[in-house]
Parts: sequence; structure tokens; C-alpha cells
Amino acid sequence: MKGWKDVLSSAVFRLIVIVLAVVIPLNLLTLILGYTVIDEVEHQVSLETRNALQMYMNQLDDALSRIDVRLYTVAHNNEDFSRLSEKEVLDTDEYYRQMESVVRLANTLDDILEDNSLIEGAYVWFPAKDLFITQGGSSLLAQAAKTYVLDNAAPGGEIKRQGWQLVTAAGEPFLLVTAARRNTVYGAWIDLRSLADAMGLYSGDGDAVQAFTDGGGEVYLASGDTADNFDLTAAAQNYNGKSYVLVTAESKRSPLCYVQALSKDQISNALPIAIRVLQILSIVAVIIIPVIIIAIQRWIVRPVDLLTEAMSRIEQGDVDYRIPQSRVGSEFDRINRHFNRMMDEVSELKISVYEQKIKNEKIRLGFLSRQIQPHFILNTLNILYSYEPEEYMLSRKMILCLSKYFRYVVNANADFVELGQEMEHIRNYFEIQQARFLNVFRAEVRCDKKLARCLIPPLIVQNFTENAIKYALLPGQIVEITAEAWSEGDRLHLRISDTGPGITDEVLGRVEKFRESREFRDDLGMGIQNAIDRLELLYGSEASLKLSRREPRGTQVDIILPVRYKEAEFDESDLD
Repeated sequence: MKGWKDVLSSAVFRLIVIVLAVVIPLNLLTLILGYTVIDEVEHQVSLETRNALQMYMNQLDDALSRIDVRLYTVAHNNEDFSRLSEKEVLDTDEYYRQMESVVRLANTLDDILEDNSLIEGAYVWFPAKDLFITQGGSSLLAQAAKTYVLDNAAPGGEIKRQGWQLVTAAGEPFLLVTAARRNTVYGAWIDLRSLADAMGLYSGDGDAVQAFTDGGGEVYLASGDTADNFDLTAAAQNYNGKSYVLVTAESKRSPLCYVQALSKDQISNALPIAIRVLQILSIVAVIIIPVIIIAIQRWIVRPVDLLTEAMSRIEQGDVDYRIPQSRVGSEFDRINRHFNRMMDEVSELKISVYEQKIKNEKIRLGFLSRQIQPHFILNTLNILYSYEPEEYMLSRKMILCLSKYFRYVVNANADFVELGQEMEHIRNYFEIQQARFLNVFRAEVRCDKKLARCLIPPLIVQNFTENAIKYALLPGQIVEITAEAWSEGDRLHLRISDTGPGITDEVLGRVEKFRESREFRDDLGMGIQNAIDRLELLYGSEASLKLSRREPRGTQVDIILPVRYKEAEFDESDLD
């Protein structure tokens, strides 16, 4: 018989102690925490709603910023604007020229409206000529905006930006921006009703109330019949006789606030039932603890004892022993079957080890492929940031190049890609780098069209074009960088060369040492080491990579691969 010491050290006793020491306190804690669930849910719903509202307001701020820049550009750079604001009508010719300027300026305002979908209308007021040009918007809202500007805006001698204002005129709420240049007032307005439709102001469910207010909580537009103002300093308040959680998001470029009042009743509707269920389950859990202990003894402790006994007998030399099959539980049945099968297959262990080694090599290949990361993204974004508004087309071109670059890099997850895709990616990469290093290097990409569908490892060419950009560029000199591909028989040749200072003998020596040891070196670029490893894992001895110095100067990388195509897609007629 087991003594008390054995009983106290047994797995069953420890499981009982764990159940009593952990399960019961957890059940009690569940009952206590149940009463805090409502407050936490309210907080989480409020936080998620605030994030969503702030996202809308950030998008609005971006649109307002673009509108300001566009209006500012017209006021300072548009010839028609300058003629109408500065020149007097002294003769008939000047009168007709100014009439033409009015038409062209109206067309310019139309262009601004087309480029900025949020704008309801735009205007320019020339007080000296008693000329007020408006474009867009309903006639009612346009007249309301005009009336407000005539009553409240006064042109000054300097540019004076009044910024965006919340305005209600003729019963219509809208955002209005007013600015002045010399003796001219110009600006635009946004219809709050149209903005509400765009932001889904009327899409709230249940008792939720959504509204546009100013910073003081005065309601300008709201979903439903909402007349009361909001106290934006309170996190919760009673509204229309109900208790609400108040969530707000403010615009940084205008006094507009997006307010959403969430009904507490709606938030906590399902929670009381859930709390009662948790309480009942906690009591039931305490009652069924003995049943759980018996089940653990039968379904876990006993099968573990059988497995331990089998391992002990095998350790003593009884390699023919097998665990008797029993219905103790599906998991342990599978463990016992696998254990017995493992003992039957000991003689084939070498095959299993070899298969595991292949699996590890594939994992390592995937890891090596993901080591190649772009190092110039931040610099390219800085270039985009530095472009002037007049360089809009250049900015578009650079954004398109970056989009192509990211699309290719993110999707290059396969072991192989088509050569044509890789070379097109290199052309795009050179175009980005040439925008970064103006008039510093010339690049050329040559590839036989017949080889476009030949398969190569992704980003293997870019790896060395990156090195050429990084190490070959010289101050005051224009460097030539070439990436080319051709075939000889069943061999594909890839060559990347430059006319820079050239790779040093010391680096070439490190490359050879890495080939011999295959231990990654801190004093050698990760890209070169990854390329060597990837080629060996994918092709074995069928591929080669050679780095050498060119005469009189420069570096040359030669990669030789077997010509391969996708069997299901390749057709010899494509080579004609």
C-alpha cells in the first residue's frame, strides 16, 4: 500500500489541489468581475467608436488641406485672377480681356470642384469691380454663401486667412473658408448635409445619435429629431430622457466636431443574461469538481502510467513490448498507436531524419528569401515629400513606381518568378533610384524576349543592383550600371555590371571563405551570402555565381542557371 508520502506526491493528489486552489478562486473571481464587464464594454465600444470617428475627421482634414493649397495656388499663380484683381478697365480691349478672364477663372473653379469631391462650391469676389464669381452648389446654398461673404468678409492689403468656419445661412449649415489677397476675397464651401451622407451620419443603429457640432457642442446637423446641444466635456450624459455614452472627434483644421451618443441600454442589452449564466456555471463547476477528478484519473493518469511503464520496459531492453490497446480516450489511443508504430519503424529512422532535414532546408530557404528587404523606402518617401505642388505629374510618376515596386516585393513569395517580371522590376527600381540620385548614374536593362518566361529566384538580380547603387556611385562621376540576360544552349546567363571603383580583393576573399565555411559573416553583406545559399538550395551544383573586377574599373556579377520554364504554361511556339 502507498504511504501518505506517496499519496501526497501522486499526480492525482496534485490535480485535486490544483482544482481546489485554482478553479474555485477563478469561479469566485468570475462572479466579481462580471459586475465590471458593463463598464469595460462601454469603454471599449467608446474607444472603437472614437477611433472610427477620428479616422473620418482625419480624412476630412486631409481634404480641407488640399482645398486650401489649391485655392492658394490659384490666388497666387493664376493669370486671370491677377488680371481681374489688379488691372482696371480703361478701354474696350481690356474689358473683353477681363470678360474672357472671368470665363477662364470660372472654369478653373470648376476644375477645383472636380478634383475635390467634398467641395459644394467655390467663389471669388472682386469688390472693386462689384464682381462675384461662384461655381457649383445648389442655387440656395450658393446664394446663402454669397450673402454671408458679402456681409462678413472684408478684403485687406495682406493675405488674411480666416480659415474654415461653421456657418448657418438661409437655414442651411455649411463649412466656409474665406481668404483674401490684395483687394480680392476667395474661398469655398462644403455642404454639411452632403458631408453627413459621405461620412454615414445617418447610418447609426438603434438609439445611437450622431451629430455635427462646433467646439462648444452647438448642434448644426444631427440624425433624427435632435434639438438639444451637447456637453462635450462630459463622457456620459442624459439626452432626451435616456443615458448615453458620449464619443467625440474634432477636426484640426475647422471648428467641426463629429459627435456620437451611444445608448447605454443598447450597449448592455445582452450583458445581464451573460452575467447570470457565468454565475450559474461557476456554481456548477464547484459541484462537479469530484467528477472532474475521477475523469482525470481515468482518462489522463492511467494512460500516462501505461505509457511510462512501456518506456521503462523498453529502457530495460524489452524492445518487443507494445502498449495494449484500450478505449481510454482518442488522444491517448493515437499516442499509443504512434508509439507502437514508432517502435516498429526504428529500422527506418534514417529515412525520417533525412525527410526532416529536407523540411528544415525548405524552412531555411523561405527564411533566406525573406532576408531581402528594401533599404531606400524612407529616402524615396522623403523625395516625394520634397516635390513642389508644380511637380504634380512627377509625384504621380514616383508614386506609380513605388506601387509597382511594393506589389512585386510583397508578392514575391514563390521560389521562382519569370525572368521578364524580374527584369521589369529592375527597370522600375532603376527609375526610382534615378529620381533619388539625379544625373549620377545611367542604367540599362537588356533581356532577350524569348527568355521572358524563364524561371529564376525572385529578387536575385535586384540584390546585386542594390549593391551597385550602394557601392559604385562616385561623387562627380556618372556611373554606368547594366543588368542583362541571355542564354547559351540550356544555360541562362545573368550579368550585373557597373563602372564604379570595383570590388576589392579583400571582399572577394571573404566571399570565398563564406563559400567554404557556410557560416554567416558580419563583415560580408547579407545579400551576397543569401544569394549564394539560395542558389545552392534551389539548384545544387547546377548554378554558379561569380563576382569579379572589371578592367579598367568596375564590378561584374555573373549568375549562370539552368533554363527552366513552367511545365503547364510553357509552349515552344512562344519562342518563335
